[in-house]
Amino acid sequence: QVVVGGPNLEQDFWISEFRRWTTSCPELFGRFIYVPIPDIDLLRMQAIGADICLNIPRPLEEACGTSQQRTQLNGGINIALRGAGFVESITDYNEETGEGDGFLLDSYTKQVGNEVVADFKLFYSKAPADIFKKCEIAARLYYFERNKWKHMMYNSYLASPKVTAEAVELRYADKAYNLAIERR
Repeated sequence: QVVVGGPNLEQDFWISEFRRWTTSCPELFGRFIYVPIPDIDLLRMQAIGADICLNIPRPLEEACGTSQQRTQLNGGINIALRGAGFVESITDYNEETGEGDGFLLDSYTKQVGNEVVADFKLFYSKAPADIFKKCEIAARLYYFERNKWKHMMYNSYLASPKVTAEAVELRYADKAYNLAIERR
């Protein structure tokens, strides 16, 4: 079962498809649902019930990453962009070693002078295939390699203390505030 949530801010093609799949595809009834305006209750249920949570905002437009934090607290697996809050708490799964607690995609950004900017062309052309590849690995582990899947769930749960307010504060104090004080 798949639940997709999020507003249609740009009249996106995918939102039209999600609506069509929800209302006009009998083979998906009860298996695919699009929620245009997710609320806190849906977010709680997602954290409790999701085996896999995809966090795929447009590049450099992600929030702090509380969705993946709630997912980790329940041992769920995240697939997310390599950016902001996601990289603070998700370690990309390594198929060779079996280590990791989720899946990180590209950041879909580029360097322009001294600035990192979103590369929307790359995001819209490459992200769907990248997401599919990560979902394919996750599905294989879930259905055919249950011990590896359980190990990854356990790792995800263990990663959740990285996202407590105290842990984040300490990291910011160490990495950001101290550096700012030194530069001043």
